[in-house]
Amino acid sequence: MTRINTNVAALRGLQSVNKANNTLGTTLQRLSTGLQINNGKDNPSGLIASETLRSQVTAIEQSIKNSNRANNVIATADSALGEINGLLNQIRGLVQEGLNTGALSDSEIGANQLQIDAALNAINRIAGNTSFAGDKLIDGSKAFTKTVTTADQAKLSDVQLNEALFGSSATITVDATITTAASKGTLYYTGGALTQATTVEVSGSKGSQVLFFGASSTESDITNAINNTSDVTGVT
Repeated sequence: MTRINTNVAALRGLQSVNKANNTLGTTLQRLSTGLQINNGKDNPSGLIASETLRSQVTAIEQSIKNSNRANNVIATADSALGEINGLLNQIRGLVQEGLNTGALSDSEIGANQLQIDAALNAINRIAGNTSFAGDKLIDGSKAFTKTVTTADQAKLSDVQLNEALFGSSATITVDATITTAASKGTLYYTGGALTQATTVEVSGSKGSQVLFFGASSTESDITNAINNTSDVTGVT
């Protein structure tokens, strides 16, 4: 005959101890994490709501970081543009002064031109070196992204866009017709040297540069001046 002894009071006591341990474990978990809801069994609907709020908070925090980064980008570009504006005002003053040809000698006009050239070089350097996290900001590289399709692709070296109205579209198609082939720039003078001071603007794939040549400048002087600014103009 099999006999089973059951101590109901002891089983109830064990159940109470297990329940107390579970409650203690939940309490310790909440104390350690600082959260009232740590898993689904604590509060299923509350967990869903808290995770939704957590996702929204993360998105808001990232938006704030993006805004701060955008402000830093704009501040960097604005500082560079302020320097360029100051140089442009300086150039304007020198040009206005140079118009007073009756009171200025050729050497003074030449000195003003050299100062203008230096200011233009400084503008080109600022535009080429202003960057944020490695991205150039004001060198024109972010203005437009262009794709040229033509049967004579090898005959077309570059296309420059100065302005485009996109409207609500992200891309536009522009049809262009080439009417004149590109040719090298030429400068004619007689006697082997200039007879009077001359100002020449040299424009190339990289930019433009105004060069001043005094009277009696020779062919080699002109050639050297153009080659010395090839890093700015792209013309040699």
